[in-house]
This record gives sequence, structure tokens and C-alpha cells, in this order.
Amino acid sequence: MNKKVIISLVLVALMGFGTAFATYAWFTSQATSTGNTFTAGTLDLNVNESDATASFTINFNKGTSANPLQPGDTLTLGENNQPGYAKVEIKNNGSLDMFYFDNFVLSGEDQQLAEAIIIKNWKNTLYKQDGTTIANETIWPDQFIRDAQFVYNVDVDYNDDGQISLAEWLDVRNTQMGPANGWDFGALKPGAKFVQEFELIFDEDANDTYNVAGGLELEVDFKVVATQNKVGAVDALIADEGIPYTAGAANLVNSLTITSRLADQ
Repeated sequence: MNKKVIISLVLVALMGFGTAFATYAWFTSQATSTGNTFTAGTLDLNVNESDATASFTINFNKGTSANPLQPGDTLTLGENNQPGYAKVEIKNNGSLDMFYFDNFVLSGEDQQLAEAIIIKNWKNTLYKQDGTTIANETIWPDQFIRDAQFVYNVDVDYNDDGQISLAEWLDVRNTQMGPANGWDFGALKPGAKFVQEFELIFDEDANDTYNVAGGLELEVDFKVVATQNKVGAVDALIADEGIPYTAGAANLVNSLTITSRLADQ
């Protein structure tokens, strides 16, 4: 088999209050009384310790013409560029509560190749505002996906082959967090962070469907967009980004308040 997967994991960080502004300033009173100047707040999204206004790249095993990818190969690279977990660390470096969405985004003509990219493992960890104390033991298990299956009560294995492909994750039926097509969401207090670690593999049972002369090419981006944790701002972000959720931002914001996913301790 001669196949090539081009996987460049690129973050697109949009921040603002539905209008893509990066800072929010309270109005300053013009009255003559004293003590009426308000301090401006900031919305500062940081990913993998990088300024998220620019793109960042996570290392992937992309294959080469001399050494193309083969079924069973691990696509994500972890520490020391060895096959393992890729990591996306979303942190609120600003002074305002931040709401974000994140998901994989595909581009290129050979999107059927996503059927052969398997999400083997996925771990989520939420940290409190000190950035070091884990906050999520009671919210969800550490292991979100294990051996290509959800650990708890959500299933997107639509072809019943015992594993979750990237194509199935992005299927309109995947509403594991509420929005369709696998979109995730969360909110973070200043200083808090949410770390996602995932392992992608090339399906070991991939057949000649993916054996095309010259190889198949697929670009896989990981996108994070953020705004202020206010219903109006989140509604605007949903509209601006075309996120498939029609029940209204109030449901999302309220659900986070109930589960304490804001990591406010």
C-alpha cells in the first residue's frame, strides 16, 4: 500500500464577545463623583503555552514517500516525538470567565480517509484556577475514550465495527456534548485550564479503498474558539462559527454552572 496522510494540527483561536474583540472594558463614568472608574477585563486564550492568536502545530506522524503510513501506525506523536498522545492545553490567561468550543476540522478532497483514522484513546483533565490542582474527578472519568470506545454511556460507533473513527466523531449524530458533529464546549475561570490528550491511529484493518495511486491526502485541523462566558456572547459565537447547536447558549452556560466545570476553586 502506498498512502500518505498529511495531518497538520492547527489551532484557530478567535476571541471576543461575539464580535471578535480580544478585550472588554467597562464604561467609565463621566460624573463628578470620585471612585467611579472601572477596570477593564481581558479575554486571553492560551493553548499549549502559546499565544493563541497565532496558530500552533502538534507533531504528527505524517508519513513520507519513502516511508508511507501503513495500517496500524500511530499518527499522533507525544514526548520526544515518539508515537503516543498529542496534547491540547486550553488555558484562560485573562481576567474574565471564558467560554470555548473545540473540535477537529477536516479539509482536502480525500475526506474519506477520515474513516480509517481511529480515535484510540482520549483523556481529559480539568485544572482549577491555580493551574495545578485537578478539578474533574467527580465530573467525568479520566479516560474519555479507551481502546476506541467511549468509557461511559455515549456511543458514536455507527458502523458497529468496535471503534470510533474520525469520520464518525464528526458525524452529525455525535451530540456527546450537546452540539452536533462532535463539537465540545467548556468554560474556564481565570487561571484554570482544560487539557485534552488523544491518540489517533491508522486503522489496522484499512483495505484497498485507501490504496490509491499517489496516496490519499487529508488535512486535520483542531480548532478552538472562545468568547466571554455570557449567554449573548456565546450565542453570537455559535452564529459566527456556524456551530451546529440550535437550543440556545443559555442551555450550555447553565449546564456548566451546574457541573462546576468552570473550575472556580
